[in-house]
This record gives sequence, C-alpha cells and structure tokens, in this order.
Amino acid sequence: MSRHLSYEIEEADQRSTLLYSRRTVEQSFVPLVAAVRKGFERCRQRPYIVSISGPPGCGKSAISSLFEILLEREEIDSVVLPLDGFHFTNEELETRKTVREGREVSLSDIKGARETYDIRRLASCFSLLRSKEPFYWPLNSLKQPQSR
Repeated sequence: MSRHLSYEIEEADQRSTLLYSRRTVEQSFVPLVAAVRKGFERCRQRPYIVSISGPPGCGKSAISSLFEILLEREEIDSVVLPLDGFHFTNEELETRKTVREGREVSLSDIKGARETYDIRRLASCFSLLRSKEPFYWPLNSLKQPQSR
C-alpha cells in the first residue's frame, strides 16, 4: 500500500496533482470532512458554508479542491467559491493607501489582506446564496462574472 495519496485537481484552467501522505489525509482531512458532514446534515434546508483562510499562495485553493473531492466521495454536493473575484480592481488597489507598520503602503502591496476585498459585494453574494435566488459569483476580478 502506498504511503501517499494523489488527487488530480483543476484550478484556474490548469491541471495539477496534489500529493499528501496517507497519514495526513486520514488524520487531518478525513476528520474535517466528517465534521462538515455533521454540519451539512443539520443544515439541509440552507447552504452550509465552510471557509478556509490563509495568506496568499499558501494552498487554500488546492486544499479547497481536495475537500470538494472528499465531500463528493461522501455524496455531499459542494462547490468551491473562491474569493479572488472580490478583490478591488488592480487600479483601485494601486491608488488606495493604508498604513502598515507606521508607513503608508498601497493596497496592491498587501493584496489578500482584508481591506483589499470589496466586503459589501461579498456580503451581497452571501445573502443571495442564502436566498437560493440565481446570481453570479465572480471568479476573478479581471474577468466578467461567470454564471453558476
């Protein structure tokens, strides 16, 4: 039996292979999937939302894709809804400023920090998600909204 498990994912139109130790999957991911299952079963009449946070480039999208695979194996319908489409535009990020560690920086320098997101637009989409009305979830701030 292999000590590693591999999972094929696609993100941003690019195929990748995730490789995790069997131990990591069994001791970390499987218990989390079981916890999500319990929450999902309690909330069947409305969306059950799980969020993953971390700094840019730490693997949130890859982990989300793995969770989607593991949840599908448990026959739990899931959709990964990335937050990248809620960043203010690059032009806005370059012109807006904030103070970090006593010095002024543009938001483009700290893209991924809370203040770089359009929180009102995100809250609006979460309200629509809960209402079960059709809506668009932005997949990338540089692209037009995609239908879901």
